[in-house]
Amino acid sequence: MATMIYGMLQEEKERNLRMQNACKNKLEQLPKGCILTKERNGKKYFYLHRRVGKEFVTEYLGKDEVKIEALKRQIAERKMQKATLRRLKVECKQISKIVKG
Repeated sequence: MATMIYGMLQEEKERNLRMQNACKNKLEQLPKGCILTKERNGKKYFYLHRRVGKEFVTEYLGKDEVKIEALKRQIAERKMQKATLRRLKVECKQISKIVKG
């Protein structure tokens, strides 16, 4: 019985590590930062604000609101992937403690 549970935990740990790698790969493809909207003379201008190394960089995105909405969805997806990765790391740590003990 104990070996069966141990085997199941090992499989779960391997699955967890595969999911972590998938999340990391997805994070590499998604844009970092947040979108800032500035209004001047009644017109909206969109910027991507992100950290590059130790500095913050603000990049002009243009006025195309369809493009901006797509970028906002990608940034939201990145936040979800980061949260999933954090949760997976906690679960993996818990499984590792059980398997050792």
